[in-house]
Amino acid sequence: TTSVFNQDRASNNVEATLADNEKVVSVDSPIEDTLDIAVMEPQQDTGFADIQITQKKTDTGVNTILMRAYEAYNAGNDAQAQADYKIVLQRYGLNVDAMLGLGAIASRQSRQADAQAWYQKVLQVEPRNEVAKAGLLNLQGAQQQVLNQSEIKSMLQSAPNDANLQATLGDTYAQQGQWSDAQQAYFEAYRLKQSAENAFNLAVSLDQLGKSGLALPYYQEALLKIDQSKTIDRAALEARIRSIE
Repeated sequence: TTSVFNQDRASNNVEATLADNEKVVSVDSPIEDTLDIAVMEPQQDTGFADIQITQKKTDTGVNTILMRAYEAYNAGNDAQAQADYKIVLQRYGLNVDAMLGLGAIASRQSRQADAQAWYQKVLQVEPRNEVAKAGLLNLQGAQQQVLNQSEIKSMLQSAPNDANLQATLGDTYAQQGQWSDAQQAYFEAYRLKQSAENAFNLAVSLDQLGKSGLALPYYQEALLKIDQSKTIDRAALEARIRSIE
C-alpha cells in the first residue's frame, strides 16, 4: 500500500501557491492560533469561555476619518459628519462607531426611524452596546412625547381656554428643546392664568430664546407671586433676576 501523500512535500507545494500574507496552518495547531480572536476565561462558572474579537492589524485610516467625522458632528456640521461616517462603512464594513454616529445625527435631525435603524444595526453587531441601547430609549421617550403632544392638542380643540393644558403642552415642547413652540404655549397659559408658574415658565422660554430682556418682567412677576408656588426655587429665581438686571 502506498501513502496518499507525503505531508512535508505537500506543505511545500501549498506554500508555493500562497500570497505573502497567507500561511499554512498545521491541523494540529490550537484553533485560537489560526484566528484573530482571544479566548477569555469565563467570569462565572458557565462552562463556556467568552470570545472577544480583536483586531491585530490597526488601520490608521479609519481612525482618521472617524475623528474627522466626530469633530464635524460636534461642530454641528451634520452633512460632513454623515459623509465621513458613510465613507467608513463603505471602506471598512459595519463599523460600530460610524453607525452610532449616523444614529446620533439622525436623532438630532428628528429622523427617528433612521436613528432607530442605525442603533438596531449596532446591536446586531454588539448586542451589549450601551450607547445604542440608550439611543433607542431616548427615541422611545421622544416618540412618547410626540404622542402626548398629539393628545394634548386634540384636547385643546375641545377646551382651548384651559390654561393647564396649554402649560402641559409647553412642557412637552420644552423637554425636547423646542423653545419657540414652548414659548407660544406658555404665553397662552399665562394669558389665560397669570400664576407664578405660568409667568416663570414663560420667562424661562424667552430666556432660552436669548430674549432675557423680555423675560425679566415675567421673572419679577413670578417672584412677587412665588408664595403661591411650591415648585419655583426662590434663590435661583432671585439670582437669575440679578444677573439680567
